[in-house]
Amino acid sequence: MKIPGYDAGLKELGKARTREVKSGPKAAGKKANAYSSVSQSSEASTVSVSSKARDIHKSNEVAKSSPDVRMELVDRIAKEIKSGTYHVDSKDIAGKMLKDVLSE
Repeated sequence: MKIPGYDAGLKELGKARTREVKSGPKAAGKKANAYSSVSQSSEASTVSVSSKARDIHKSNEVAKSSPDVRMELVDRIAKEIKSGTYHVDSKDIAGKMLKDVLSE
């Protein structure tokens, strides 16, 4: 299942800026990885992840938990094809094709 913009979202999540808060002059300019939860220092630190990065992560989890194929729909259509009752409205298809072309 392809989700438009999904790859770009992952790249954005990887680029999410975080900050490490430390007491002392050495802390200036240091950054931590967005997934980093272990500090390499004995000093207390925090990691901040933007709300956009949290949203991207949440949508990633939802996409991973969703099935790629809607089997109930596939089964229903397969049964209709076998029984000869499957009907596709050509006007609906033409309308959707035009809408797709015009949106590009």
